[in-house]
Amino acid sequence: MSNSKTRVDKRSGDARFTFFDVGLGACGIVNTDSDYIVALNVEQWDGGSHCFKKINMNYNGKTTTAQITDMCPSCPYKALDLSPSLFGFLASKDLGIIYGDWNF
Repeated sequence: MSNSKTRVDKRSGDARFTFFDVGLGACGIVNTDSDYIVALNVEQWDGGSHCFKKINMNYNGKTTTAQITDMCPSCPYKALDLSPSLFGFLASKDLGIIYGDWNF
């Protein structure tokens, strides 16, 4: 019999990060390309309950904080769509898609 415990927390490993043209977000505010904001995937959107929450993001040794201000209808579970400046901070936009970690 195993005595191991399963740890469940709000962490996403190997999450897909892409970037998008920002504007009026699903949280009701207008965002600009220079804002460090993200669009959360539909499965974790939860009716907008995460609007304006700050998240921690990590990619290839770089760490930053961003705010959830939009929803990404085409993103799979765990994935985030990033503002161009946020993506550019983490990696070259020429990559288009990167995989990192994030948590609430």
